[in-house]
Amino acid sequence: MKEKVKKTMKDYRKAKTGDLSENVANHIKECNRFSLELAGVLDVRQTAVLAGADRRSNKLLGIALLPVYKKYGYNKEDLYEKI
Repeated sequence: MKEKVKKTMKDYRKAKTGDLSENVANHIKECNRFSLELAGVLDVRQTAVLAGADRRSNKLLGIALLPVYKKYGYNKEDLYEKI
């Protein structure tokens, strides 16, 4: 018989929470300067940006970040995951 185990916040920590495309999320995780620039615009630590990329968070889709994404060759359509 299976016991029901209640999920904790730790279980949801790695869950996908947003619509950021996988390609952009991987670039954020791989390129130190890119994630650092995003963190500077958002006024958060770089680790928060990397964690957001892991979750593909919508916080990384803010309008203030568009100039940074354009600098690295992404347009608005590239940011969202294709359904």
